[in-house]
Amino acid sequence: MNITKQSIKEEIVKYIPSVIPLAALPFFPDMSPEVLAIFGASIQNCIEIIRKTPEFMDDEVDICDISVDWRANYFDKCRIVHDDEMQTLWAKILAGEANKPGTYSKRTVNFVADMDKREAELFTNLCQYVCEMKNGENTELVLLLLSRDDFPYPMLDEDLNHLDSIGLIRLDDFPDEIVLHEPIEVSYYGKSLHLGLYLQSDKEIPDHLKSLCTSHIKLTKIGKELYPIAGGTAIAGLLDYVCREAWWEYVRAKSENL
Repeated sequence: MNITKQSIKEEIVKYIPSVIPLAALPFFPDMSPEVLAIFGASIQNCIEIIRKTPEFMDDEVDICDISVDWRANYFDKCRIVHDDEMQTLWAKILAGEANKPGTYSKRTVNFVADMDKREAELFTNLCQYVCEMKNGENTELVLLLLSRDDFPYPMLDEDLNHLDSIGLIRLDDFPDEIVLHEPIEVSYYGKSLHLGLYLQSDKEIPDHLKSLCTSHIKLTKIGKELYPIAGGTAIAGLLDYVCREAWWEYVRAKSENL
């Protein structure tokens, strides 16, 4: 049996019992009305999540290709989710795992089950400052370092501490440094810029200036898995501002140290 993007849309009622074993339980004749009501709500939650899933699925992928154990754990966790926005998040997780099995670990699925809507919103806000940096063969997810007040992080320290405590981010005392052996491509919500091009033509620049500091806020493994589906959006002018500030910091440092 295949459960693809097309079959979910066309025959969701037919396929639900195959995807969710619990769907068969309400048909047992000796089940009490109270238990029936509980399972009925759980099934409806799962159905609503599956209805949302095709929007995020690639063509021709099959939900049945997902590990049975992963799928069982997933539906056991998502069946208690009533909130519409959180159901959309769960739909993105199911679609992402169908698109590329292994995208979401069991640990991440279990984490999302314990995450409330406010925590999800805090993480979404933080993801507005996440970009991808490609440095040679390596691509890293980093938070842009802001040293001025033009684009402050959109949350209080207590909120950052909370995201740290639940395991979405890690707060370090010092930012990381990315050495600019070659130009870095910075991608931010569909926009790309190259940073470090000016270093290639100046052989006199000291090695300690050939680096770029990133934020002291780091995404954990769970945070990195959830970032693509967090729903963050680009902040107008942010990437241009950060790259411009990096350039002026370079000019200032060069004038002071050479």
